[in-house]
Amino acid sequence: MAFGDFHCAHLTKLTEKQRLKHWLEVICFCPYLNYLLIKLAFGGGLLIVQAGVRLVRGVVKDVQPEKLILTDGSEVPYGLLVWSTGVGASPFIKSLNFPKSLGGRIGVDEWLRVPSTEDVFAIGDCAGFVESTGKPPLPALAQVAEREGKYLADLMNRLAKMGGGKAGSSPDKDFGEQFVYKHFGSMASVGRYKALVDLRQSKEAKGVSMAGFVSWIIWRSAYLTRVLSWRNRFYVAVNWATTFVFGRDITRI
Repeated sequence: MAFGDFHCAHLTKLTEKQRLKHWLEVICFCPYLNYLLIKLAFGGGLLIVQAGVRLVRGVVKDVQPEKLILTDGSEVPYGLLVWSTGVGASPFIKSLNFPKSLGGRIGVDEWLRVPSTEDVFAIGDCAGFVESTGKPPLPALAQVAEREGKYLADLMNRLAKMGGGKAGSSPDKDFGEQFVYKHFGSMASVGRYKALVDLRQSKEAKGVSMAGFVSWIIWRSAYLTRVLSWRNRFYVAVNWATTFVFGRDITRI
């Protein structure tokens, strides 16, 4: 989406001799993102097209020099390929002799413990609920890992206060409330001062779903809250303001 914004706002201003022969195609197979784009229709798919992006729904079967092969047999030519896909379990994680969840990730129970292995916990993209918990797979998102980290830190502190801070001393302790993940929503910039915002707990739930300039303001505001210090927030805000007024610096060396 950022390239589409860059294309419309800056590259089109170059002379014919300088202008690059380029286009942007996005091969997308993400059920939730597709739903978000379709549900927000004019605020999503149309805005992306207006930004110079061609959205293609499909699954990449093979990557060859200068072209992609999709599962339906169609070919997509390319000059520069940017691969941005979901996070899978690494070979190291798959090689560990632990119970596994969907996708080869380390299986954990309701307290993020690795079953049948004492004093071992797993969080983040490498972990997921085992099937016996009956819970759905955890998405590989930063907000999931952040809340898992906070939950596990509180759990460790609570166990330490009960005298369970040593190896082998926690099995008889009360672990308290189970970890429960609640989705805070999704946001995505589509360029040209437009964004998508979906703050519902699930696709079926009621809540805020919107697109456009106001969504872009919400997305930018949410982004600033995640910057770690006020100093960095100030730098980021100044950079945004400078780019808004003067545009990006696309000086060619």
